[in-house]
Amino acid sequence: DGATYDISVSYDAKAKKGPADDLMLVVTEITAKDPDYEAYIEAAAEKVGARVKDIDLARAFDIRIVSAKDPDVVIQPVGDVQVTIRLPGEQLDEYEHVDVMHFERMRGTRFAVSDMKETVNGEEITFTTDSFSIYVVAGYTLEKIIEAGDGNTYRISVTFGRDALLPDGAELEVEEVQGELLDDYVGRTAVALNAAGFEYARVFDISIVGEDGTKLQPGAEVQVSIELLDARNTAEDFSVMHFGEETYDQVAAVTEGNVVTFGATGFSAYAIVQGPEPVPMGWETVNGMTDLAARGPQGVYMSHVDGYFFTDGITTITTNPLRTGITKTKPPTANPPEAAVMYYFEPQSGTNRYKVYCLAGATRKYIYQNANNSLNLTEDANQATVFTIEQGADSETFRARGNNNYYWNMQAGAGGKSFAAYTGAGDVNAQLHFWYATAIDPDPYDLDGKTYGLMNWTGGVAGRALMGTSSASGTLDAKALTVMTHKVDREDKLFVPSDSDITMWTFEYASADKYYLKATVDGATKYLKIGSTGLSLADQPGSDCEVTIVPGAGAHAGQICVMAGGVPLTYSGDINTGFTTTGKPGSEWQYMVDLDTLTTDYYRIYSATAVGVSDPQITNGSHVIVYSRVWNDTTKEYEYYAIDHDGSLVRCYESGNEIQWVSGQLNTMLWNLVEYYYEDNVTPNYYYELYNQYSDKYIAPQVTGNQVFSNDVIGINLNGRRNGEYY
Repeated sequence: DGATYDISVSYDAKAKKGPADDLMLVVTEITAKDPDYEAYIEAAAEKVGARVKDIDLARAFDIRIVSAKDPDVVIQPVGDVQVTIRLPGEQLDEYEHVDVMHFERMRGTRFAVSDMKETVNGEEITFTTDSFSIYVVAGYTLEKIIEAGDGNTYRISVTFGRDALLPDGAELEVEEVQGELLDDYVGRTAVALNAAGFEYARVFDISIVGEDGTKLQPGAEVQVSIELLDARNTAEDFSVMHFGEETYDQVAAVTEGNVVTFGATGFSAYAIVQGPEPVPMGWETVNGMTDLAARGPQGVYMSHVDGYFFTDGITTITTNPLRTGITKTKPPTANPPEAAVMYYFEPQSGTNRYKVYCLAGATRKYIYQNANNSLNLTEDANQATVFTIEQGADSETFRARGNNNYYWNMQAGAGGKSFAAYTGAGDVNAQLHFWYATAIDPDPYDLDGKTYGLMNWTGGVAGRALMGTSSASGTLDAKALTVMTHKVDREDKLFVPSDSDITMWTFEYASADKYYLKATVDGATKYLKIGSTGLSLADQPGSDCEVTIVPGAGAHAGQICVMAGGVPLTYSGDINTGFTTTGKPGSEWQYMVDLDTLTTDYYRIYSATAVGVSDPQITNGSHVIVYSRVWNDTTKEYEYYAIDHDGSLVRCYESGNEIQWVSGQLNTMLWNLVEYYYEDNVTPNYYYELYNQYSDKYIAPQVTGNQVFSNDVIGINLNGRRNGEYY
């Protein structure tokens, strides 16, 4: 192409053969005119896991050392030599991937291809080899071609330097945002830019993922380029907006023709959104004795002050003493759930004295106290107990006293199943509210049209998101989310899914305090259904898809409970089982989460199992953590430290057979263990390398002085085995 390339080879005396003046370096560029050129490039692309069309830089060279007296005689070194290729005008560190492949011809167009360990510095790339033949230098970027909803095709690419610390094998994922969410983003962009509208607008969700599907966050700014391939842009400039949690900012962008380029420092994660607060929403509590005298005969709902309501069922309490009680609803709710029934207060002679009954059709079923500590229901009005209603701690709190000064009492607290009777007037389980209905405002929690993920999180390092897929009848899947903690403010947390994105659920108002929850599953709209057989998804919204939203309070403030017919959506307690309707008490409370941006300021907890080098799990190519322990004579305990990618030490903590540490989104402490063998390529010779792909350096113990890091390949002699371990 008319450019000049500088190729140099350096070596010490141990690597050469013959007199110093008897050698000559010969380099030939292999171009597209060569019949094997395409085969080289295709093999190089396959080796690094890229497509040929994604290779932006490709140079092939035949490098050899020959005899000065007879150039047909190729001299191979007896040790390592260092090769440096300088490509003037090519800033190699602008490519996130630059690789050197070594080709050794086998038969015909077949090659043995080796990916060399190279170092990039500006226009130069340096690598070490012990033989000469064909070498290909390849530079490439991450890109995706996507056909958008407007019928146009876009090329989206991401480029970054090595300081981004993104590993080899990272891939780009791009998804176009469409539908109501697209309209929302475009509308907010118009407000931010003070624009009446746009001639053109597209929204893309861009992610970088590792080989295992985990989303990665760059350690430094990356450059994102979006190119409109098959239509001409008539706008002078593109404007770019980045959306995070509740905030969005204009990003500095450069437009050249059909290409817009901008910088990005992070990609999507999920943040907890403060849930709705309980509101009266059609229900009021009876306030004072006068109010009870007026409303009690018309019917009220009765509950413990914590939100457990009376039903018309009877529960036998088998603990000593044996007794009966009126079944209560579970879990606690801010307003009467469907399972609760209305009770009527029938005035009797005396002050604040009533018989209390519910209806089974037209039949009255009175509460009566049979024995001191039992409550039951009877159709015989003469058997009904006359209860005295007393004021509690405030005008909205009441208690009901029956025979022998026994009071209605929620048995066994929140964990119990019914209301029976007990002597304590001041007992916390004897405090009651009475409820009556008022007019309900539409969409009382202001959720209609809003989209969130639903996540069960009880603290710790993992959350579980409700997915729109099902692996077993009556359940919906759960996806693990790793908690990422802000480096400075540890209370600031984000949640990252273990692989792909989580299901986002849109609230659609139905009636009263009821909503539909819908999500896009495999390209189709599905509706959440909670029933007696568990959880499922429906194609159309019906009355059986209406769910009641109950805002949490106290310890559950900011969370919501989703239920239907008194049956709640719960987390099973097992990621493999997912979400059910039969989880333990407390698992019915879910967080709402929305998209946010995960930056390099967030850290996570990692763990590794401690093993010996001779452990059969440790094989050639294993990724390992290298750590040691040091005795702290002040605290009288061992402290643990592991070697990070740059040679620094990271404090670790022992937990059983594991060590744990806090680090960034990328696990930069992974060292690739390379094992060497004798000439049979089977028998280990007990020489090893420990290589870190993020720093592109090796651990290199020296004969004297402290350990240093080097770009040279230096084997670590671990020979000397005792009791199954290496020393």
